[in-house]
Amino acid sequence: MTYTSKQIQQGTDHINKYDFEFLRERYVDENPQRAQNFDEAVIELRKFFTLMFTTQGPMAAMSHAVDGLWHLFIQHTPQYETFSNEVFGQYVHHQPRSTTYPVPTSAISTFYTEYPKHFGNVPSIWFKDIPTSDRLAVAQGQVPLTVQNLKWSGWTGWRR
Repeated sequence: MTYTSKQIQQGTDHINKYDFEFLRERYVDENPQRAQNFDEAVIELRKFFTLMFTTQGPMAAMSHAVDGLWHLFIQHTPQYETFSNEVFGQYVHHQPRSTTYPVPTSAISTFYTEYPKHFGNVPSIWFKDIPTSDRLAVAQGQVPLTVQNLKWSGWTGWRR
């Protein structure tokens, strides 16, 4: 799906104004070790959704904190469906990577090369779940085998 610059602006405005606060209580209950990261996870989920406008996909959500928030949002199906339709004009699918339903590993390099183009340096929340020895390679758009084999989720891109 390709968007006009006006659609991108409208979608980005909607993403940035959307109130994710209703997710806080459950996020904190389910992820007490990440409770202090809720606000940062919201900011980064907004950016992840915004990147969907500028790429055809696929894109990886390598942060467990951000991906966990996305999972929680999806569990609120009426709100998530409305958000997806209002922002993207269709439902945005989330896909855990597996051998049966793979998300291409290019999703990782897409995210880590596109993010800095739009938002500057990739914050540490996107690297916490990646082995320290692989972080530089990932930041440079490479996808080491150890990273490919991690448990991660993503967006497979717009279906044609």
